[in-house]
Amino acid sequence: MDFDTLSIGTTENLGYILLIIYALFVVSSLVVRITPGDYMDRLPDYDPTIMAAKHKAQRLAFVVGGFMDKPENAMKYIDLPDYQIVAITNDNFGFRISQYRDILDKYASNKDVAIGISIGAKAVVESNAKNQILINPCTDPYALYKESFWPAKIFAPILQFLSFILGWLSFIPFIRGNDGYYSLAFFADQLWAIGYGWPEPSTESNIGIIISTDDEFLDNRVIIEDFEQEALENSTIVEINTEHATIGTRKDAEQYQEAINYLLK
Repeated sequence: MDFDTLSIGTTENLGYILLIIYALFVVSSLVVRITPGDYMDRLPDYDPTIMAAKHKAQRLAFVVGGFMDKPENAMKYIDLPDYQIVAITNDNFGFRISQYRDILDKYASNKDVAIGISIGAKAVVESNAKNQILINPCTDPYALYKESFWPAKIFAPILQFLSFILGWLSFIPFIRGNDGYYSLAFFADQLWAIGYGWPEPSTESNIGIIISTDDEFLDNRVIIEDFEQEALENSTIVEINTEHATIGTRKDAEQYQEAINYLLK
């Protein structure tokens, strides 16, 4: 008696199986990218730093880092004796401005301050934090000099697409940054935010802005114009003699420290 047999090892069936596996691989990674990470669950109930600060009735300084840089690295030479610094950690699953904004909206009280550095200033600007300090804020793509503007515009969509089709592989940290390695998803999201993000400054927050005379990426005239148009009465601009967002370097930290101290008065 003859029997018909179905072999899953045939080229056609194997192709279907691999396609299904790949689809699950990509879709599951996209779900991870568009949902909030577990950082929200650790604040403030389980975060010992915040719990200790709240117990002492101490003010908090939330920090969102800049391009390919960890916030704790940027603040290593900065002393804020009246504040407990809380670095909103980077996420290999992506640079999700909405997640950082939601953290600030949920946990920053009126006595606290939110500090955004370079591209991290976008999250602070979009938040409802009452007191904001923006350091070399990369909030307007048109503030970029053309040497930075066009690469961001061109490569951001390409890298975003590549990070999507790579699925979970895009979460592997392999891109060298200022203080470690970062994932393609994180890098692509940051580049997209630089080239295609237009947050509007709050008209109800006290906004302190630190700009650098030798900023090699941003045209400070555009930054000043943006904030003068949107939040003139509650904005204070301080100019220092440094390059772009060099707050994490020992040689320039003192100038940033003086500017921050002035804005916190």
